[in-house]
Amino acid sequence: MEVVTSNLSYAVGIILSAVAALQASTLHPDVIHATAHYLQPLDVAACEVRVRRIREGKNLANIDADLIQNGKTRIAARLVYGVLPDISLTSSSDHLTLAAPSPLARRVPLTQHPARMTPDAPHSKFIYQIKAEDRNIEKRNAAKAQRRPTRSASADDRRKALEPPDSENGGLEWAAWIQLSDSGDAPLEATMMPLFADLMKNLPVLLPRECQPEPSWFATVVLTVEFRSRIPAGYSPRTLGLYSSARFMSAGRHDAVSSPAKLEHRAIDEDWREKQVCLAVSTQMALTIPDTRSPKKIGSRL
Repeated sequence: MEVVTSNLSYAVGIILSAVAALQASTLHPDVIHATAHYLQPLDVAACEVRVRRIREGKNLANIDADLIQNGKTRIAARLVYGVLPDISLTSSSDHLTLAAPSPLARRVPLTQHPARMTPDAPHSKFIYQIKAEDRNIEKRNAAKAQRRPTRSASADDRRKALEPPDSENGGLEWAAWIQLSDSGDAPLEATMMPLFADLMKNLPVLLPRECQPEPSWFATVVLTVEFRSRIPAGYSPRTLGLYSSARFMSAGRHDAVSSPAKLEHRAIDEDWREKQVCLAVSTQMALTIPDTRSPKKIGSRL
């Protein structure tokens, strides 16, 4: 195998592809959970994936896999394989899963149907994708920022300003529809989820300009992906919804959800949000490294 980019989350997809080939003929063909520890930067060069079955039970298989370059382990992954369900086929009478139309079920967090959105300007570094960000969520972030209290406000006024309404979870959000740009590409598959999980805008970028930290880069240390559903038949095979919520040091998550359509204008089903499914949920631990441009002064912090 060969690494064609130094993007670590893309390399996790290489690991999952290698393990998927090994697991295809077993009782546990689907990845259920993946935790990847990034140990060293990648080179754009050939790589080797070493796979070890740790345990194989009736329902699940535990597997360790390392991506190695030049004799050095660059990524160490711990994986759980089993049989992934198709949540879109779940019956509302199944008491193990709460799904729409139950009023308690969680709807897809993206607010705009992809068929009603205009794609953003192409990004020179991400030529493989067409992206359309959810502007309603941008407005929601701006409204939260405007509630920040002034320094002269009383303690009680500051507390009220910082206390989010019941309809909000605090923190900041980001969401977008992502569509593979080349019609000749393979359709979406589970091995692509780590890469998509790493495409969200991080919290410092979402902060108001006056609150943003000093110029830094944010190196992922550990990436965890929990796979929730197979990609259902009848949904857009090349379009994916991404949603990220960041709550500073207390919590944060990134969801990948199915898409009802491509990014093109067409008639839509007004109940589309109730019919989408969550495909995967990801969390990350990253290191903030100030860009001081001086090797002697470079430090890092979580």
